[in-house]
Amino acid sequence: MKTRPYGLGALLGVCLTVLSYGVLEAGELHYVLELPLSELSLEGAGEYTLVSFEGASYDAPPGYPLIPFITKRYLLPRGTKVADVRLEALSVKTTYVEAPVYPAQPPRPLTAQKVEFVGPREEIYASSTPVSDFEAQVLYQGLLEGERVALIAVRPLRYTPAEGKLEVAEQMVLTVGYEPDPGYTPPVGITQSQQRRLNVRIKALVENPEILAPRVTFQPAAEKNYRHAIVTPSLLRGEFQKLADWNTARGVRDTVVALEAIASSFSGRDLAEQIRNFVIFAHERWGVEYLLLGGDEGLVPTRDCFVASYDGSSRDTIPTDMYFGCLDGDWDANANNTFGEMDDEVDLSAEVTVGRACVNNAQEAGLFVGKVVVYQDNPPQGFASKLMLPSEILWPDRGYSGDGTNDAIADLAHPGTSIAKMYETQGTLTRNALEDSLNAGVGLVHHCAHGNEIAISCGHLNGEPSFYNWQARGLINAGKMPVYVAISCLVGAFDYDGFGGCLVEAFQWAEHGGTVAWVGNSRYGWGTPPTRGPSECLDVSFFEEVYGLDNPEIGPALATAKEENAGWGNVSYGRWSIYELNLHGDPAMPVHSREPSEFIVSHPPVVEGPQTLYVTVSSQAGYPVRGMLVCARQSPNVYAWAYTDASGVAALEISPTPGFMELRVTGANHYDWVDKNILVGVSRAELTVSPDTTWLDAEIEPLSSSFTVSSTGTDILRR
Repeated sequence: MKTRPYGLGALLGVCLTVLSYGVLEAGELHYVLELPLSELSLEGAGEYTLVSFEGASYDAPPGYPLIPFITKRYLLPRGTKVADVRLEALSVKTTYVEAPVYPAQPPRPLTAQKVEFVGPREEIYASSTPVSDFEAQVLYQGLLEGERVALIAVRPLRYTPAEGKLEVAEQMVLTVGYEPDPGYTPPVGITQSQQRRLNVRIKALVENPEILAPRVTFQPAAEKNYRHAIVTPSLLRGEFQKLADWNTARGVRDTVVALEAIASSFSGRDLAEQIRNFVIFAHERWGVEYLLLGGDEGLVPTRDCFVASYDGSSRDTIPTDMYFGCLDGDWDANANNTFGEMDDEVDLSAEVTVGRACVNNAQEAGLFVGKVVVYQDNPPQGFASKLMLPSEILWPDRGYSGDGTNDAIADLAHPGTSIAKMYETQGTLTRNALEDSLNAGVGLVHHCAHGNEIAISCGHLNGEPSFYNWQARGLINAGKMPVYVAISCLVGAFDYDGFGGCLVEAFQWAEHGGTVAWVGNSRYGWGTPPTRGPSECLDVSFFEEVYGLDNPEIGPALATAKEENAGWGNVSYGRWSIYELNLHGDPAMPVHSREPSEFIVSHPPVVEGPQTLYVTVSSQAGYPVRGMLVCARQSPNVYAWAYTDASGVAALEISPTPGFMELRVTGANHYDWVDKNILVGVSRAELTVSPDTTWLDAEIEPLSSSFTVSSTGTDILRR
């Protein structure tokens, strides 16, 4: 599916937005979309035809033809919202299907082993008029740092069941009309760091990042100017300060905030809301971009959100930490003290990315911090480029396994990645194989299987035992610990206290290895066989970020995956899936997906300030390395950081004093590089001549006897 601006209307919309810096006027954006018939897949599925194309989404009611559609995200001019959307088909081609299109099935939780097949609705499949049409609709509108992003469903297929006729709009024009948003409130302030991060996320999210209006002014640097905050009880501050020191040293200035101080200083109907109000304050006043909750649910509360499944048969409170990062609204629009309901106007776009360290004491906190620092600072060879993909048969009644989802993730991996597909369908998934591979060391894991609070399945149909939390605690892969992701039910239920905590906590608490981070469900996942369901879509999007960015960070990768799948939030089981997927780890941590290598860092041998310091970062082969974080420090005068550009260059504004300065470079797939002895001089030598003298021939009389030389620079006086 290709997208491009269309006609003068789109150009005028872009120009109006940029020139006016966010003028509140109505207008339209126009884009051409293309879907060649050759990209359509018509696959036999028993007595039906499964229609698909790359990136397809589905939302038909049970028993209706399962017709795919396209999701597109567009940025709107600042201060506006969508007024209407229209789709015009410019070029249409027709094909015919021999068997009826597959009937949509009800979503099913991963706990359900068998769900009754829903056959085609007779009155629909007998229809001689199209049951779908060329149209567009708004699925979701979210605010991200005051920028409106609209998720739009584009429906390029028209199906007439009685004739087996399937029409494809190969070329379409999508019109997005926008109007002033009367409820729009400009952000209180945004730092240049937050703007940079916003630019990166907008570019990754939308089809039209070019219309992002530049900010005229930025929030000035405050006395407390932090990118990262750790909220933890006072008794754990000492351990988490070590992580804050590490983050600060590499350019992510960090602070540890006592939970007790938040409770006594911020309003809220409960402690969770007080924490969120603190995060809003810290984001607006300090520039905070990342939040780590330092404690298990019993120490640092989460937010339980209430969602009922599509038919009301399943309902639950869902622990979700994204409540602390999605800062628009209060998640309780109907004011009934039940948070996150479908009518609570929840904005799913995260201004702050959130992770949690589910620790209960100083020992566990120290273990968590040590793993995170070693993973970044000095990772060993032989594990980071390994991708492990366990998959079992999820719903045998439909013949549906996790293989297709794991295959999609494998296709994203870098060339040269060592990929281990452990598939129940191929007889290669066993508990022993999983444990042995983890102990040997792998970099990334995606597990498509059933699970519960204390175990994850390893092929239940073959009678293979599951992998339990006590085995996770016993892993011996210290230093070679993976980022583990799974669609499995309940493995991340961090509000569960039985058997020493949930499976994810056991992995994270393993004293001699385990995992460095987990992305897992606090309740049960959802699927929609025979197509990919919300839990699978979220995980694939996460790996798209990990393998698609130069320096992926785990928190932003998860936040972007949720934003890309925000359309699922329109249905209850999709909202459920978005809420329950939590990060257990430091959100600012880079994710390795290749074997770490050394940087080659070039900088002036002597720094003379104040100046713009240009630092060039290259690979061992001499190629520029983009997206790496460069930080210069000299207490108390210098704290500057920047990311390298496409040329591998970072520009840092510094004003050092004579002496020494520290320079550090960090990033995914590389070892930490640091030089703490960068020599600092001044821009020129300063000479003091006293008293007034007559210049003498230095060959006759030593120069020093004629005048005194006082130099604080690095220039050398030569005869």
